[in-house]
Order: sequence, then structure tokens, then C-alpha cells
Amino acid sequence: MPPRKQDVRAAWNESPLFSDLKIDILIKNMDQEMVDDVMYETKAAFEQTKIEKDVATQLKTFFENKIEGSSWHCIIGKHFGMSITHATSCLIYFTIKSATAVTKPHHIVLFRSHDRTTE
Repeated sequence: MPPRKQDVRAAWNESPLFSDLKIDILIKNMDQEMVDDVMYETKAAFEQTKIEKDVATQLKTFFENKIEGSSWHCIIGKHFGMSITHATSCLIYFTIKSATAVTKPHHIVLFRSHDRTTE
């Protein structure tokens, strides 16, 4: 039996699914596949709810399930300051909003802090 063809997802910035959004990546310290995961999950989360806390929880949970034993944090808001320490290649800071809206964008920081150990 021939191997099953894997579904190939377009990079978020090449996908027409994102044409209704304005996304600006301000800081990126992760590979493109992970950035694509962030964008697709963020879009899906905001389609389910507009509550920032719930979107943050969905992003955090997605990455903790994807990378077993990892500890992720997500901050979403319109005004905040931060001082963080993050794992190498596991940080993104970006803004997202409707391309047609006049409102301020949501600022999103997602980062991995450390690995959880199990005993």
C-alpha cells in the first residue's frame, strides 16, 4: 500500500485565509513551522472567542500539548509592559487585528519558559 499523502498547509503569510487580518510580527525567535502554528491557532482561537484570556489559554495549551513537557506562557492585551526570560528559539511577539477595523490591534506574546520535569 503506498504511503498516505500528507496534507500540506500553506505558510500563514501565503494563505488566503489570512487576507482579512493585519498581522505584524514585531519579534520572532522561532522557526517558520512554529510561526505558522502560532498564526493558525491564533486565528482559530479568535474565531471561537473574543475573550483575550481564553485565546491565551488556547495558545498556551496547544504548544504544551505539541511539545510534551514544555511550559509556555501567552500574554494578550492592548497595553502592557513585560520583562521575560525565554527558551532559545521559542518567542514571538506580534499584533493582530481585522484588516478593515479602525480599532487598536491585540498585542500577543507567546514564549516557552522552561521544560517541566516529571519525577
